[in-house]
Amino acid sequence: MTYSFRHKSNIKNRVLTILLLFVFVIGGGVAALVLTSNSPKEAYFLAEKETFNILNEALSDRYKEEIHWNEMQQTKPTEQTIMVGADFSLPLTTEPNASFNPAQLLSHSALTITAQTDLEQEKMAADLQLNVAGMKVEGFQLYLNEEMMNMNFPFMDETVQLQYEDTGTVLHQLDPLIFTGEETFEFGDLFGKNALEGTQYLHKYGTLLYEKLPEEAFTLTDETIDMNGNSINTEKIELRLTEKQVIDVFTYLLQQMKEDEAFKQWAEKQFSSLYAADGKKTDMDTVLEEWLQMLPNWKMPEGFTSTIWTKDNLIVKRKLQFEYAPETKQYLYLTLEGTQNWTKEEQTMDYVFDFGDAYSVGTIELNGSLSWKEGKAEDDMQMQFGPYLLAYQGEEKSTDGEKEFVRNFTIEDGNTSQTLSWEGTAHYDADRMEGEYTIAMKDNKTEQQWFGITVDQKAKEISEVVIPSFPNTIDIGNMEPEERKEFWEKDFMAKFQQWIFNHLTGSSF
Repeated sequence: MTYSFRHKSNIKNRVLTILLLFVFVIGGGVAALVLTSNSPKEAYFLAEKETFNILNEALSDRYKEEIHWNEMQQTKPTEQTIMVGADFSLPLTTEPNASFNPAQLLSHSALTITAQTDLEQEKMAADLQLNVAGMKVEGFQLYLNEEMMNMNFPFMDETVQLQYEDTGTVLHQLDPLIFTGEETFEFGDLFGKNALEGTQYLHKYGTLLYEKLPEEAFTLTDETIDMNGNSINTEKIELRLTEKQVIDVFTYLLQQMKEDEAFKQWAEKQFSSLYAADGKKTDMDTVLEEWLQMLPNWKMPEGFTSTIWTKDNLIVKRKLQFEYAPETKQYLYLTLEGTQNWTKEEQTMDYVFDFGDAYSVGTIELNGSLSWKEGKAEDDMQMQFGPYLLAYQGEEKSTDGEKEFVRNFTIEDGNTSQTLSWEGTAHYDADRMEGEYTIAMKDNKTEQQWFGITVDQKAKEISEVVIPSFPNTIDIGNMEPEERKEFWEKDFMAKFQQWIFNHLTGSSF
């Protein structure tokens, strides 16, 4: 396998590739609208839909308790308490006169977080408590709604407040290299509103994509293929676009996006973090216009080809390939090829991704299986990239709302090998759930466990989330820069340091 990374691609090209390729390949979920296969185009998207539905049904059955609980959280207020304990098996210090080992302190600590959330009303209240070697620390509280954040600290008499429209100003003062000060972070996005909007736009532009793709770009033929030594009669459906057709389709989508004010506002939020590295505010009008001007210069001599082989309207083999040069003569390429066999009880796959440009090339292999039979799961997946291996092995069991699971994630780089294990039990009722979990990391060569974390979780439905009034507040967003700097350094940090000192010496604050 070949792997190398020596160049950071231009952010503008990277975002364009991610956005358009994602919409293009996935089709924006438009396959869900296709009910017949009267043409090669319909057959192509119908196969995508039916294949996706197989996986969706399998996962929905496997995680029905978690899905039900998550759906309830979307519409009803809930309270969740999580208590975290730790066991760090780090080697003892070798200093001859040392009497303090941080691992021992962490191993006798517990963190408790109680959070109430109402996603529909966009409200959250959280309380944090910490017990360190018998020393109890409490009084950290966070209250959040779509307009403001209020924070209580045990060493402050006042409540520290931040309005959402002032987040950019405050973050710019903290890190002027990353933030311009013009950013606006809407707290309402933390309650999942943005994710729902993203699904709507994906569907909208996926539909436009489907309508724009020419019927003549699709062909359907019968072909016998070999899978694991067996001959299978399939329908081969090929989508082949010329360079001009690709540019025409992408230009049409970008023009539609440019006229969609709501989409541009949503997209600015998504890509602002990527553009922040350049110290620029994301303006989607400018970005879309730059992309529109760049598209005619694209070079795709081989066009774009996506081929699927289907059996009973399910994809059993796939091949995708394209290469293009967005602004220069340096081509970027991507190929994906492999086989899969998906049923509701088991999904197996074996795929190879090849990609590269003038500066880097790479190969990723993905293979394995997921199974769910009679309330029991056995999973074995591997992803290989050069000397790097990421593997997952899991077993699960579900009976009448009671779940048991063991999940192991292994990372290898040719020299080292570590496994992160996550195992536990959970119980789900209609309006409450409880869980006990253990998370541990070990070195597979020495068999030494680096750390272990225990998590006790309890959650339930509540009547409402109450955010109290705050009569004595300090609005840090409404300060002048020098005033805010003085507050952090001479007021907040000074009180915090005194509070820490008092706790460590055992005196009261």
